Amino acid sequence: MDSHVPEPVDTSVAVRDPMPGIRYSFKESETGRTVVLEKGEIVEMTLRWAPSVAWEWDMPVSGCSIELLNDGYYSGGGDYWNQSGHYRARYRATGPGTSFIDGVFGVVPGCSPHEWNPRFNLTVIVK
Repeated sequence: MDSHVPEPVDTSVAVRDPMPGIRYSFKESETGRTVVLEKGEIVEMTLRWAPSVAWEWDMPVSGCSIELLNDGYYSGGGDYWNQSGHYRARYRATGPGTSFIDGVFGVVPGCSPHEWNPRFNLTVIVK
């Protein structure tokens, strides 16, 4: 199945603010995990980002069992060189099936990543 980059469906909660109903919350070091969700449950990822660079996370999703609730970048404070920025994405389970999130940081769209590009992968199974 081809990957696609989903569009956010709910922007009512800012990405830096807590969101009620989060079932799982992952950091970049927890890449490669598999989670099982019930319909309506939410999983979020909070990944590092450097506000001083133009690079972003590319987070294509294959499968159709989840939808992107919201995503975006926010800074944890500090100066131009501060590495305390974050990218956060929240997905909601929509129906039975399996989806795979295959994120990579710092790649120009349409180009292949290098082995040194940070990655984040998550398999989501919806019952």
